[in-house]
Amino acid sequence: MKSISDILELKPVPLDLNGAPCFLKRPTLADLVDAISANERGPGFAKAWALHRHLLDAEGGPVFKSVEDALSMPAGLAAKAVQAIEALYSEGSD
Repeated sequence: MKSISDILELKPVPLDLNGAPCFLKRPTLADLVDAISANERGPGFAKAWALHRHLLDAEGGPVFKSVEDALSMPAGLAAKAVQAIEALYSEGSD
């Protein structure tokens, strides 16, 4: 079970992307609002937006400087990361 305090404190979640250590930034209410706007621009943009907004490197910095940069991520890695990011939006609701 995930720690409710980790969720409430928005502690980054570790993610292994095929041997590359990364972190995921937990979403805030502001992220949810922005995600709704990103989804209005289509699924490709929304997924790239999620990677730009939530995928962090091993030091905790953003992996992608822009949504456009995130569009260049290999599809297999992107799918794995996006799935984990999307799960964070419902974290703690069960």
